[in-house]
Amino acid sequence: MESSPSHPEVDFESAYLQLPPWEIGAAQPVIAEMAAQGSLVGPVLDVGCGTGENALELARQGLEVVAVDSSTRAIELAAAKATHRSLPVEFVVADAHQLDVLGRRFPTVMDSALLHVIDDKPGYSDQLAAVIQPNGRLILLEISDKADIPYPKISEAEIRTTFASPRWLIQSLDTVTYQTHLGPFPAWLGIVVPDPRSTK
Repeated sequence: MESSPSHPEVDFESAYLQLPPWEIGAAQPVIAEMAAQGSLVGPVLDVGCGTGENALELARQGLEVVAVDSSTRAIELAAAKATHRSLPVEFVVADAHQLDVLGRRFPTVMDSALLHVIDDKPGYSDQLAAVIQPNGRLILLEISDKADIPYPKISEAEIRTTFASPRWLIQSLDTVTYQTHLGPFPAWLGIVVPDPRSTK
């Protein structure tokens, strides 16, 4: 549920003056477990990183990480954590709708709870395509529409529409849990890859 420039109802700069529900002081267990299993390839781009817990956990496990967020305060907090923990994460203030300004592609791109607050999902999908390697993987961890909460969430159909062929192929889309300090929410874990037909 990290910050997005496309959801005008939410003031993320103000949100980070307090403790947002998605800040649990640790990485999402699903993400940490994937890294521990060696299933993530670096360098990793963490889009919508918030205050950096997922990125920092990946770095702790030896992965090179670039992490971006539209909130200046979130990035400042994340960078301070990285310094305190002596972990080499590159934190960058960047708009999720302008990822191409990074000027590089990554074998792994991670979106932990950003997609479901994005209004322009097709445009965001285009930006993700601009920063993922042709043989790379996109990891999605998003709040499911099954969650009984007044926060943004997303359905399976919306995910499948956003990442449809011929641009993308969804390798898997499973139900998991997203942790918040308000309790666990049902979530989707998706593994998405560029469609080879779109990279020729």
